[in-house]
Amino acid sequence: MRLSLIRFEPTLSRWVQLGVLLGALFAVAACQQSIKPEQMKKNLEVVTPDGAGPFPVVIMYQGTGGRTAREPRWAGWLRGMGIASAIVDNAGIRNRDKNPTGSMYTEDGAIAWDLLKADDRIDINRFALMGFSRGGGMALEAGDHFGGKRSVPDLVFAFYPGGFGRASCNSDHPKSTEVHIFFGDKDDAAMADDLW
Repeated sequence: MRLSLIRFEPTLSRWVQLGVLLGALFAVAACQQSIKPEQMKKNLEVVTPDGAGPFPVVIMYQGTGGRTAREPRWAGWLRGMGIASAIVDNAGIRNRDKNPTGSMYTEDGAIAWDLLKADDRIDINRFALMGFSRGGGMALEAGDHFGGKRSVPDLVFAFYPGGFGRASCNSDHPKSTEVHIFFGDKDDAAMADDLW
């Protein structure tokens, strides 16, 4: 093993560089904070079809833009099909309006799943994860948070997943989970042909 030593001379520019580095580290740490169930409860909207249930559920991840009208529209459509929705306000949990570049919130779906276990209207063993843009990437990468005491998702729907660079469209879900990644011809985020 080769060990290299870097000589650090505390010039003004080095202090500025160190300050920028420390600031970046603190920003990344703030983006990756742990969420407590009480915080999730305040930032989770559950939409169910009429009737007693139990209903299968789709747990939704927001994109970079935070809360939009998109999630409630999808929840209404799913409700009409007899499927419940759990809309996670990933940005609101963290006291912000948007999910900035570098933010990671893959665990949010699992924490929502934990809370949904107590809801008799929800069949927590039949569920999917769904996300849009950065949220699509979060849904794809949330696999490590499921299994063991939690069921694994039956399905993952990632709509134009982004926020990780052009070639990041990977899933860490087990083979038993069906993963569907959607891009459209007119998507401005990235063309599917450019990913591979």
